[in-house]
Amino acid sequence: GSTSQEVLAALRHSLQRAGHAAVVDEVPGWGIAVHADLREPSAPSSPPSPLTAREREVLALVRRGGSDREIAARLGLSSKTVEKHVGALLRKTASPNRTAAVTAATELGWLDAD
Repeated sequence: GSTSQEVLAALRHSLQRAGHAAVVDEVPGWGIAVHADLREPSAPSSPPSPLTAREREVLALVRRGGSDREIAARLGLSSKTVEKHVGALLRKTASPNRTAAVTAATELGWLDAD
């Protein structure tokens, strides 16, 4: 024997652990009432983008195959500044190279797929 309070607590815990919103109550003279949203829990969302607006611009041009020099000319920046933005992109996407950074940013939803 479990008490009804223990049963209610266990049921609440199980539903919450499964990711469902639920209210479980004892209804005197009737039994247990369960109000639960049993739809599939939504998938976890991607983390918010840590990229600055300028990094997103640089990344879009990297995706198109632009070199640091080409991107610099297009954005009116120095090649060294573009190099620093690309370095930040590699760090923020934990990528070893430019192609991997574009892939990672796209998969994370930080860059729209073309």
